[in-house]
Amino acid sequence: MRAGRSLRHTWASIVWLGAVLCNFAAGAVERVKDVEPRTPVSAAGAGDPKRINYVRTVGDTTDLVVGSAYRGTFCSKVGEVRWTKQWLEAVGATVNRIMRSEILAAGYKGIEQRESAFASEDRQAPDFELAGLIKEFKIEFCDRFDREGLGGVWVSIQWELFAPKLQRVVFKSITEGSFQTESKVSGTATNFIEKAVTVAARNLLAQPEFVAALSGATQVAAESKSLERLAILSRADGNARASEDIPFLRSAVVTIESGVGSGSGFFVSTEGYLLTNHHVVGDAKYVKIILSTGRTLVGEVIRSDRRRDLAVVKTESVQLRPFRVSAGAPEIGSEVFVIGSPLGRTLSGTVARGILSSRKEFDGMEFLLSDAKILPGNSGSPMIGSDGAVIGIASMGIGSWRGESLGVYVPMPSALDVLKIDYGN
Repeated sequence: MRAGRSLRHTWASIVWLGAVLCNFAAGAVERVKDVEPRTPVSAAGAGDPKRINYVRTVGDTTDLVVGSAYRGTFCSKVGEVRWTKQWLEAVGATVNRIMRSEILAAGYKGIEQRESAFASEDRQAPDFELAGLIKEFKIEFCDRFDREGLGGVWVSIQWELFAPKLQRVVFKSITEGSFQTESKVSGTATNFIEKAVTVAARNLLAQPEFVAALSGATQVAAESKSLERLAILSRADGNARASEDIPFLRSAVVTIESGVGSGSGFFVSTEGYLLTNHHVVGDAKYVKIILSTGRTLVGEVIRSDRRRDLAVVKTESVQLRPFRVSAGAPEIGSEVFVIGSPLGRTLSGTVARGILSSRKEFDGMEFLLSDAKILPGNSGSPMIGSDGAVIGIASMGIGSWRGESLGVYVPMPSALDVLKIDYGN
């Protein structure tokens, strides 16, 4: 009898000691900042919901300490967590997935992935694009094994809402999210991160200012339609054949670097106006212009059209002969030349020759096709007719550029119309 009571007393002491040690272990894991979760404003019943495309999540890798890792029943500290490229990629991928899911859950329309470059833009074009910048991150996580853990995660994300019709950011905000538990729960560090990111995403979708920015789509469209026409004087002379005028033509073609890559562009005025592709300049406000002589200028992106993949860049006046722009329709089978910077500035001024293969329409937009193929870096290059005038702007290539392919070009009359340019001598 006495032995039984002694055994029960010993077992009770063990249970009590285990509880004390567990509480001690929980207290050993540092707490992160608590963030109050908010409920997103539902887009249901608000008319036609906006189509939002969550583009990407970015951030810097600073190698700073962002937390601690613990392990075992008693949560012994085993090391520091540093913000590395691997952590950025992992957290960024989580933000991408969760924000896209939360956009749909709030009643907005998402964007489907497209297999073809010529899929319907009307069906897929977003009203707004959203991106995130990870500003701060904190993790204090104890791995208790068997997919159990305790601790917390806190994240701060800066969001930017971009209006393609205005070509500018119309809303910017920073929201925080956190998840924390002082008792062991089922889940890994990844699960804790997902919960914290979900709070940050929902806190953005709950902001009245964010909802108000989305409701400004009508104003965005009106401002886009009211864009004033741009008058460009070319001051271009000469009617020499392109094959005889290559040195002068090459001098009016530039390499454009935007920070996300490089492409080509060409002068259409001595006043410093250049034409190129939207995807060459991206969302940059200013770009680097490298002349054929190696001289570097700064260019300002003054207007751009994402759907037609066109942009106008303005830099300082230049002492060179700009391109003439053809207003006519070139003949199929006629000779054409393409000058650009395939693979970057080291191959700037490269000339390719071919024929105008065909004229096609995709999704209501006309394109010119040529066997003068487009290599990476050729985007924004001028396609020149036999009389030396520009007839199209290089946009993309179809097929493998290492093998047989066709270049796709935007016709100049269409480019001038979309960019609202009045062009003349």
